[in-house]
Amino acid sequence: MLYSLPDRILVAFLAIRLMISCGPAGADGNAQAVGPCIMSDHSGSVIFDGICTVARSGLARIANEDRCNFDTYEVHLPTGKTLDVRRGDQNAGCRSEVNGIPAQFLVVEPNGYVTVASRSGETLRFFSGQRESVPSYDNDLRGIESCAGPESYGAFLQTLYQAYAVDASASNGYLSKKLDSDVFWPFGGSYPVGTATARKNDDILRIGIPVRATYYGVPLSRMIFEFGLSYNYSSETFLFDASRSEIKAKFGAALANEEKNRQALYGDSGWAYVQDGEPGAFTCDYSD
Repeated sequence: MLYSLPDRILVAFLAIRLMISCGPAGADGNAQAVGPCIMSDHSGSVIFDGICTVARSGLARIANEDRCNFDTYEVHLPTGKTLDVRRGDQNAGCRSEVNGIPAQFLVVEPNGYVTVASRSGETLRFFSGQRESVPSYDNDLRGIESCAGPESYGAFLQTLYQAYAVDASASNGYLSKKLDSDVFWPFGGSYPVGTATARKNDDILRIGIPVRATYYGVPLSRMIFEFGLSYNYSSETFLFDASRSEIKAKFGAALANEEKNRQALYGDSGWAYVQDGEPGAFTCDYSD
């Protein structure tokens, strides 16, 4: 069903005034897809629900003296309007945007759908035609939403810490993996030493590992681990290509149950929780 889409709605979606253009999709020969698209306002009410034509290409540009690579989607709405949606690499500090305006978040699902949200709460979901074959970490991470995991996951964490650990008195800064230490990587293939980052900040060792996988059907984009260097502390954070509301709906009950159990044992709070902000993430805290 197609709803009326006045220009003021597009202005609200993009947060400020936009230059919205019209033109034929695929004029430059880029790959095209035709499929469903839907736009909703901040309350979830549908603004339009129809068929969009999407042309996709790659793009590189200089931004703030850093080269940012984008996946670009030229989304032709059923109203005749066009949106230029650009997916930036968050791990490289490159923001996603729509017609040059920063987006609150942008996620790409393995089934080829893209969801982009404005900072005022409007969302657009469309089919890009870009289906991906990504591994499932269901068995490798089983139980993480209850702050547990299989034996192989525990071995991974132990070797990960050993590969980067330094004395608490060492200087702060980025760290390289020790040449004589191997990280047990239970997820298939080899440990991504070239893309993982490790940094010491006072008594905390923080290691971030970008991944391309799913966990119970939800796209997983990054795993972040923190370890105490002079006291008993660790935490695990899992960042998804999904909204906070999706993560809360999928994993919130298990996290809340673990939080309740730990409060009963240790008091205080903040042991297991869905993080604030976008995109969606959850954390387990193991500090004493």
